[in-house]
Amino acid sequence: MTIDKVNPATAANAYANIQKTASSGVDGGDQTGGASFEDMVRKSVTETVDTLKGEEKASASAITGKGDLIDVIQATTNADMKLQTIVAARDRMLSAYQTIMNMPI
Repeated sequence: MTIDKVNPATAANAYANIQKTASSGVDGGDQTGGASFEDMVRKSVTETVDTLKGEEKASASAITGKGDLIDVIQATTNADMKLQTIVAARDRMLSAYQTIMNMPI
């Protein structure tokens, strides 16, 4: 078994590359070019509002006799799931915020 000599400059470059990769996030993407947490939350809320509006339209068309009952049930179920997801995310964020605020300094 032979042991190769390690060039300190190569080791330093490898370490710097590891630091860049680790600081760029879990997915390895660039944080400055990626979507922020705010964008993710805004997109989720917008999608949920759009889903709820679609459910209202499906219900209104069923009331007027122009819609199908199956479509109304699917739209209602989808809207309910989206709303529950947003509420659960909100509750988790509030819980995390409260935990951080209760930490001793």
